[in-house]
Formats: sequence, structure tokens, C-alpha cells
Amino acid sequence: MEKNQLCPNQSDKGTIVDNNNECGRLNGSQVSENMTREFETVDLPFFGCDFDTVYPTIQSILPKESITFDRFGESVAIMCEIICASICHKINWDYLRTRVYEKTLKNSDWLLPDNLKTISEDEVYELLCTYEKKERIRADERTKILRQIGSWSKHYLQIKDVFMDNDRLLDYEDVHSNLFKCDVFSSDPQEKKLQLLIQKVSFINGFEALSSYYHPAIDYHLIRSYLRRGLIICKTKKAWDYINNVEANRTERTVAAIRMHCSDMINAVSLYTHLDISTINLIEWHIGRSVCMQEKADCKLETKSSEWLKPKFEVCPFYYTCTARCYNQNYLNISEPNYNGTSY
Repeated sequence: MEKNQLCPNQSDKGTIVDNNNECGRLNGSQVSENMTREFETVDLPFFGCDFDTVYPTIQSILPKESITFDRFGESVAIMCEIICASICHKINWDYLRTRVYEKTLKNSDWLLPDNLKTISEDEVYELLCTYEKKERIRADERTKILRQIGSWSKHYLQIKDVFMDNDRLLDYEDVHSNLFKCDVFSSDPQEKKLQLLIQKVSFINGFEALSSYYHPAIDYHLIRSYLRRGLIICKTKKAWDYINNVEANRTERTVAAIRMHCSDMINAVSLYTHLDISTINLIEWHIGRSVCMQEKADCKLETKSSEWLKPKFEVCPFYYTCTARCYNQNYLNISEPNYNGTSY
């Protein structure tokens, strides 16, 4: 397929074209055809592209996960990762992991299926009550999600059975099918939470082979960064208005269209750099949250959050090829959209 066709080639991830002029996932979720046409991905390599050297350099200094759950043992660690992946939307990742860790340290029984099935809204609010952006706690929404996790996980004798048959890793189709039995993971058109979970569980001892199953997980950090860097291109005024107007109506289907382009870009960068998709995704996530930030892009690495890059870089690794810095500074003003979905 040519890149301007409505469904870029993602045959390995099950993208289909149905008879209703929609780009859809195999689970029936849909991606807006109209919004897909408003954007496109840049071809690699472009003039001045140095990704083949920059990405491996960033890989060599990637920060480790600041909060891990290893001390709790395999089953509890997996449940903690499931909880974090399921309710991570619109909340800081490190904060969420810290709060889940602290709650589990006090009493890991809260993760038992029967307890999650009946978890109260007050308990969920208490988990997140110190978050500075109170409007993002959304305790009622996250309570429903955690109850779904409880009901779903109750079907497994051990939570590792979602991924393993005894000590044998299940085929991707079986892992995917097990996760899709939970609405939390099946309701997202681009499977961000599902793929994030696969990535994080692959870091647990004995589950490393899951990393080969990983497909891109796209959050807003990555979308914002790719738009600023010119890897995702606004083809029309409608596209520009969509990303620039915080009051624009953003639904799961229209956001999924941009995320689909981002997924294609990650796959392209992976092929070009010979780094696996999980590594590319981690690099983009760290750049988006610590350098190409919403409040102000830290192009010259002047903030504490970007210090991890200082051993190898004096400025942002993409400083010299960035559209927002070199050609159109209006892209620096892109802010997080007014979006009420739960998938990123």
C-alpha cells in the first residue's frame, strides 16, 4: 500500500478495511477514515536524517524504570503491572506506579480478584488523592476499570496463566486473546494499554520473551513529539486545527487515526535503525515526557528532567532535524487536547 491510502500496512497487527469506509481493528473498534486522510508520515530517510546513529546512542543511556514491583514476587508484580497499565490514562506514570507500590507494600491483598471486583470509589480516590491535577483523578471511571480487572482476572487460577502455560510462553494469539477478554484492553482501537502491559511484563524475570510480541503503544507524549519533529505531517488546515484547538472534539476514533500514523512511524524507525519496536517506543516515550514536553520543549536540555541525556548530548537528540525548531515554531505551542477517552 502507498502511505496515503487510508489504512497503512499493518498486516502484522490485524488492520482491516470493512465495508463501511472505516479503518478498523479486528475487535470491531474503528478508526476515523476522514481524520486518517488529514495526516501522513514522513518518508525515511529524509535529508539530514541521522536516526541510524542517534537512536542507538539514546538506547545506551535510557533510564531504568524508577519504580519496580520485583520485591513482591511474580504474581503480585504482574497484577501491579496490570493495574498500572489499565488506569494509566491522563495521569503521571511515575506517580501512579509509586502509589500502587505504596498501597501494595501495606497490603497486597487489595490485588486479589474478589477485592478488585468490589473496590470502592473512595478507595480508588484515596489511592490517587495526592495527585496535583485533581480533575484527572476520575475515581469513578478508574473504579469501573479496576472492577473489570477483578472480574476478568478471577477466571485464571494464577495471573501468569494469561501469558504462560506452566513455564511455556503462550503464542501471541493466545496472549492477545486472553487480554482481549477484558474490556479494559479490548476497547482501545490501537491497543495502547494492552501493548504497554506486554512491554512491562516482559521486564519481569522469566517473561522476557514477551518483548518479541510487542507492538507500538502510543500516548500523547509521543503524538506531540512526532508532530513537532515533523514525522507526522498535517496535510490540511483541518488537521492543523484539530491538533491546535484544545476545544476540538476528539473521540477515540479520531485520535486513533493519528495514533495509527504514529505506529507506522515507529515501525519505520525500527526498520531503519535495526532496533526493536519496544526500544524505539521507550525512547520516544522518554523524549516526549522529559524533553519535548507539553509546557515547554526543552530543546537545549536545560531542565532536570532531561539530565539523563547529558552524558551523550548537548541539545535534544533531534535538535537539528526538528520541524518545530527549524521551520515552524507554531508547533511548539501544541498543547494536550481536551480529550475524555481512556486509551492514552
